[in-house]
Amino acid sequence: MGRSGSGDQYSIIKCMKIIFGICIIGLLALIWNHAVADQIYRWIDKDGHVHYGDDKAGQSGQAEDISEKISKLNVYKSEIGDMSADLFKRGRNVSRYFVRKEHSVPLPITVYSLQEPLLPKARLLRMQSRRGSIWFASDVGLLEFNPASERWFLYNESTGLPGDTVRDITLDDDRMFVEIRDWTGKNSLGNARNYWFDVEKNHFQKSRRTMDQVRAGGSFTTKNSDALSNNIANVLHYQGKVWLTSYEFKSSKVNKGGVVALKPLTKSGRQYTTRNGLAHAYCYDIIASENNSVWVTHWEEERGLSVLQDHAHRWENIIKSRNGVELGGVHIAAVDHYILIGQQQALVIYDRKSELAFSLDEAYGLPGYIVSDIMVDDEFIWVSAYGYTTKGSDRGGLVKIARHELDDIFKRMLMEEELEPELVSSRAAENIDTR
Repeated sequence: MGRSGSGDQYSIIKCMKIIFGICIIGLLALIWNHAVADQIYRWIDKDGHVHYGDDKAGQSGQAEDISEKISKLNVYKSEIGDMSADLFKRGRNVSRYFVRKEHSVPLPITVYSLQEPLLPKARLLRMQSRRGSIWFASDVGLLEFNPASERWFLYNESTGLPGDTVRDITLDDDRMFVEIRDWTGKNSLGNARNYWFDVEKNHFQKSRRTMDQVRAGGSFTTKNSDALSNNIANVLHYQGKVWLTSYEFKSSKVNKGGVVALKPLTKSGRQYTTRNGLAHAYCYDIIASENNSVWVTHWEEERGLSVLQDHAHRWENIIKSRNGVELGGVHIAAVDHYILIGQQQALVIYDRKSELAFSLDEAYGLPGYIVSDIMVDDEFIWVSAYGYTTKGSDRGGLVKIARHELDDIFKRMLMEEELEPELVSSRAAENIDTR
């Protein structure tokens, strides 16, 4: 009986030790994840109890440094539940690889030009503004630019990101969503993987959601809505509807595409095609301007823009400005009464009031001939651009333009192009503003 009782007691003590050990491991994991300091210490108080923490002195003044005994733990929560990810490090400071230059003549703009070794691979692609920084999808990873400090940081595989090629980026309730590609061979588009990227929580999280779904706030395809094509190009949230541009290739030709304006809940709405006045079936970027009109690009310069006036049922086409500048392009943004068009040869600024335009190209400081994105905030206009050869990107960077100087820049450019200054204000004087 005594031996049996002793055996039971021994088993209970053994189990308690195992449970205690598990608790200690959990405590260490918690401490490792949340400790601000780099070191972890162990000490025993006057009652013989063991403590762990980041206080070197400890309660007894004789704390033991056990940092080397504890391996780094991966803290990761997955939407899928089958993925693990290492903690990533703070982005690497690459500010010295960007050269800042102020242009005052003829245009007051600031240019941040890429330098080697980021070139020839790096291109600044899509950009998003978040918490005082501008984030860029790039061929070399995810780049963060802080306009206040003018410092650049690079996140890639060396800092823990699951890839070096970030092809796209967007936001959803302040969370960054990135598309990362694995390059499987020469001239291959590779395999796309999508992740939530959280700088503050120090982790990335794989997701089954696509870039289109995040931008649109839901899944809109030909199977569950009257969307025109599975190749959704861009999304606009405007007048309580989700506007989608799309295109579809068949035999190297665009044979289907257009614009749909859908109700988010019912996913029903109106389709617009070339039969409704769109300039081309290939519909890419889309924005809304201050006078309640929607603008769509069709990629090629000669295709022009399509404009839908407020409550209109048919689109209008603007192929050229009054002074002969082609208005088609890839990216588009609206700033007051101006429309900014990112082309594959320049940034075009079009004035809706005068119907005049000019091209801001490399001769005026643009760091490349291909405009990769345009972003407008309360104070500035940001434009990314690059030049491309068979060996990669041989130049590129970011342009900053103050919004309040856009009127002055426009007038300067028109004078530089030797246009009569009276043309700038003639349409405004007539009080004609159809677009």
